[in-house]
Amino acid sequence: MPLSLRFALRYMRTSRRSVNFITIISGISLFGIAIGVAALICVMSIFNGFRDLLQTMLIGYDPHIRITATANPNTHQPDSAILSLIRSKAEVEAASTILQGRVIVIKGANSQVFMLNGVNNTEIGQVSGVKDAVQFGVFDIGKRNEFYHVVLGTGVADKLRAMPGDTISLISPAEIEQAAAGFYRPSGITALVSGIFQSNAKEYDQFYFYGSQELGRKLFSSKQFFIDIRLHNLENVQSFAQSLKSVVPADATIETWFDLHKELYGIMQFERLVSFSIISIIVLVAVFNILASLTMTVVQKRHDIALLKAIGATDKLVRNIFLMEGILIGIIAVGSGIVLGLGLCYGQQQFGWFGLDRTKYIISAIPVSVYSSDVVIVCSVALVLCFGATLYPAQRAARMAISQSLREQ
Repeated sequence: MPLSLRFALRYMRTSRRSVNFITIISGISLFGIAIGVAALICVMSIFNGFRDLLQTMLIGYDPHIRITATANPNTHQPDSAILSLIRSKAEVEAASTILQGRVIVIKGANSQVFMLNGVNNTEIGQVSGVKDAVQFGVFDIGKRNEFYHVVLGTGVADKLRAMPGDTISLISPAEIEQAAAGFYRPSGITALVSGIFQSNAKEYDQFYFYGSQELGRKLFSSKQFFIDIRLHNLENVQSFAQSLKSVVPADATIETWFDLHKELYGIMQFERLVSFSIISIIVLVAVFNILASLTMTVVQKRHDIALLKAIGATDKLVRNIFLMEGILIGIIAVGSGIVLGLGLCYGQQQFGWFGLDRTKYIISAIPVSVYSSDVVIVCSVALVLCFGATLYPAQRAARMAISQSLREQ
């Protein structure tokens, strides 16, 4: 065992046996660092949990990659060659075209504007989980007895007071303009509600409903269409999106699932960063306590330092003694904080100590996801701060003059 470490351990044991002001300050600093590290791990894990929950919910309905392209000017249909080329890629699990646009939906005296997704009934289940989210009725977007069938989100159905089996009228913005110019009442397209889905994602449930691509072509005047792509491995989404630039037309837009919700993830990342910064102040204050306690320890041990130098101890040895003492305090505090933080996170994952009201929220407890990278970052930052706090007291001990201390002794 290095001599500096032996002296550091001895000073720490001596401090525990003789309780004084310096011991109290050291205990407070150790406790503060441990609480700060535990709080950082818990808060970052909670943010990770909500982010993972959101990602799972959104990816269940959003594609991994969405391409926005222009339809063929001759047929006004999506270019089948692009779709076939994308499907031939080994990374692609499924790909499907979608027509999307705003539609005025009327039921009785109630009229609202919602977003219609015109999809392929046989392909939608491969790129989206909306079929599995149907709560009432069935997912049927076919056409029978001259009626188009549509599936509404729960929020859409609630605003329209619609249930499976009800009929609604769909009017496109283009028909509204023509009716206004010709001074006649638009007739619209009559559709039958076949089902209602609930995704637990407010954006989808409140504003979206699904119909066939044939219905979409009748309602939309837009020449744009989407190609929704789902990959075998989500981790390859960025690299595959880059490779698609050489495949799709130059005017096409390629967006990953992250790009589709960039603002939402940006807000969550900002909140996570702010929370990390605020809670880090706890650790920072505790680190200053280490600096204060070690500085007072140097003053208290000035006679010991003088004797060590008198019998041949070098400035480096004296400096290393107090460096070791500060680092040991930091390691004990950070280690305790990691154990406490991981213990709380594990308990929340297993037992749901902090629950939520299921009548108001879609989950029964606060979600927690512990990332090893976060634990390493928190541990590294705390240890670096602790080491930095020991530099000044250790340097002061190394430069202490021995003549005055020996005369006092």
